[in-house]
Amino acid sequence: MVQYVYDCATGDMTEAEDSPIDLGVRKANVREKISAQTQAVFDAGYTVPTGTLAGHNLQCRNETDRTNWLTSLSMYQVAVAAGQGDVVDAVFRTTANETIKTTYAEGFQAILGIAQWGRAVYARSWALKDACEAAADGAALDAVEAGILNGWP
Repeated sequence: MVQYVYDCATGDMTEAEDSPIDLGVRKANVREKISAQTQAVFDAGYTVPTGTLAGHNLQCRNETDRTNWLTSLSMYQVAVAAGQGDVVDAVFRTTANETIKTTYAEGFQAILGIAQWGRAVYARSWALKDACEAAADGAALDAVEAGILNGWP
């Protein structure tokens, strides 16, 4: 939002520079928007790109979902290490409420994909928050805010 200052001596209106307090408040608001978009990306879930689960979306909304995936990752990794990678007993529940079974090896790879995707989501969030903090003025902060909806994995 552009603000103007009236100079009583000259009668001129000039664009006011962001004060540190105003810029700080704006930065806090932009950080909240970045956090909300990060959560929205997680809420939308991870779409598996290959294999039996290709095109299916997996829930990653909250800590419970993440804990379930980490538990499954450990179990599937143990099964693969024990030579049971071809056994079809890795179970996935999609956001469409479908239950799909795949091999332990494929299940392990799918969950690694979730982990890589989650890492990229956080990296995008952190890059935006770093740019927000580095913004020296309102125009730079506007540029950060304009990019919040773009560039997510």
